[in-house]
Amino acid sequence: MLFSVFQLIPIFLTFGVCAAFGYAAVTLRNVTEEKILAFSAGTVFGLGTYAALSYVLQLFVFQEIQNASICSVFILAAIFVIMAAKRKTHVIKKKLFTDKTAVFIYSIFFFLGLLLASKLLIVDQDGIYTGISTAFGDLPWHIGNTTAFAEQKIPLQNPIFGSEKLRYPFMINYLSASFFVLSKNLFLSFLAPFLFLFPAFFVLLYSFCSSLVLGSFSKKTGVISIVIFLFTAPMFGFVRWIADAKNSDSIFSFLLHLPGADLINSQNGGIYQFLSPITSLLLPQRSFLFGLATALCILLFLKKEKNKTALLLAGILSGILPLIHAYSIIALLIPILYLLRKHPPKNWLWYFIPTLCIGIPEILFYRNSPERSDTFFGLISGWMNGDHNILIFWSANIGIFFLLCLCSLFLKKQNTLKAFAIFGLVFFILGNSVRLAPWEWDNMKILIYFYIFCLPGTAYVLTKLLERKNKYASVSVYVSMTLISLTGLLSLWQILLPTASEWIEWETEEIAVGKIISEKTFPEDIILSGQIHNSPVMLSGRSMYLGYEGHLWSHGINYAEHKKAAENFFLTGENFFPGSAPDYVLVGPEEKKYVPAILNTIKEKIFSTENYTLYKL
Repeated sequence: MLFSVFQLIPIFLTFGVCAAFGYAAVTLRNVTEEKILAFSAGTVFGLGTYAALSYVLQLFVFQEIQNASICSVFILAAIFVIMAAKRKTHVIKKKLFTDKTAVFIYSIFFFLGLLLASKLLIVDQDGIYTGISTAFGDLPWHIGNTTAFAEQKIPLQNPIFGSEKLRYPFMINYLSASFFVLSKNLFLSFLAPFLFLFPAFFVLLYSFCSSLVLGSFSKKTGVISIVIFLFTAPMFGFVRWIADAKNSDSIFSFLLHLPGADLINSQNGGIYQFLSPITSLLLPQRSFLFGLATALCILLFLKKEKNKTALLLAGILSGILPLIHAYSIIALLIPILYLLRKHPPKNWLWYFIPTLCIGIPEILFYRNSPERSDTFFGLISGWMNGDHNILIFWSANIGIFFLLCLCSLFLKKQNTLKAFAIFGLVFFILGNSVRLAPWEWDNMKILIYFYIFCLPGTAYVLTKLLERKNKYASVSVYVSMTLISLTGLLSLWQILLPTASEWIEWETEEIAVGKIISEKTFPEDIILSGQIHNSPVMLSGRSMYLGYEGHLWSHGINYAEHKKAAENFFLTGENFFPGSAPDYVLVGPEEKKYVPAILNTIKEKIFSTENYTLYKL
């Protein structure tokens, strides 16, 4: 069994306190009036506040994350009791109602989240695997962050570059680390934030898209929106499965043995690049799920006109956002200003004071980071289209969605829908003209906001066509939805199949090596090892002198001197390291051939397994 009931208790107890605190906060002064939306927004607000409070307490009061986490739980529980008492003083002016559609959405996506989580991190007797191909590279990075936060003092050393402090939106991994020290189970702690946030995100998306329609809360628009988002993928990507379908004995045989994930892969330089946001962003890039959910909360709170409490809550979340997800800050700048103009100017301070008081220290935190690589930003002429004509490229990826988005600009009276569609198109232009990270594909983190901001207008156009009760209009909706969703549906089905591929991250021996390193070294020790993305060091809570080169490059870290020093050490035994020198060297299968060259610089052998040896330098 991967966990015991006793390990579940501290995680769900902590979550329960966070959700109760958040629920009480977002229902004060009727910031939200629907129960499932209040629970979802409360989950995001509660977890964000808990993680931020724990971090501050660890930084200034406690040295260990465990004490900070326990203290934070008690503080939020006390605040919840106070807010609950205020219910009796009629602070809540209206009785909350229940949207049955929202209940259904939360239930479905909680179940789907369980299925996806079971594929994201697979632990069995042979080791740790992932069934999500796009998570293969990112999973060790996030687990390395989680174990490091659980072991080290803060500010944290960068787990893949021990010479620097971590300058990365870390809140989701800090949250997992908090669960880890309370439950002592890495598997549960790593997956728990996803399980809590995944259904909450889809309820928030449903509410956001439904509420943008002028004059009514359009449930149809909200439902169509989440269906489109769930099954978003390259529009004509399913074409690449047609040949396999023809060669299968039957359609059932084909569906039960759907070909591998390499058919729709951004790494192959093909035309299909706008991948499923579920499998390419929400699952592998953990900060993104937290960031998107937080962004939707902020927008929903700001939509509550003439409500100071809503402005205050939006301001708190906006202040925390830089530590949750940096790209979301860029995406929200224009929409926030647009929604604020609907509030009386004298109330703006309720938003800006918490935003600036919480956010400015975080901006200074990033500002003090080491100089980044010159390749971090740049101009591009089209995103990932390569040799393909840009019009053909985008037609193959999101053609119908884009046309529907343009149609939404001509809707009558729907000014808010049109405004957000325009914001989305601005980010579409930005994502196709400016590279915002060394790896061009990372512009997807901005392009997904183009998609989300255009989603309500696109779904509303389809809703209006359905309401015409014209067979041609209805057929056009069904054809459009089929083309938009078919590839994404097949992609998700492929992942959830029992026959789906799995990729090993760490074998049993490597898991044991990570545990022994944690026992034999101090938390702030730096380990030199091979530059692989899934080094056993990532399981130990220690930082690597030089991690995986792909991660270093994509984070914009200047690592050339450190790489040269590491290579010289293994080749000649020269013990000169720029920055913070490593305290130990882990020799694995690839490094064993260099042992004779480094013998003179080794003080002692700490331990050895069949394939790994740790030496003190």
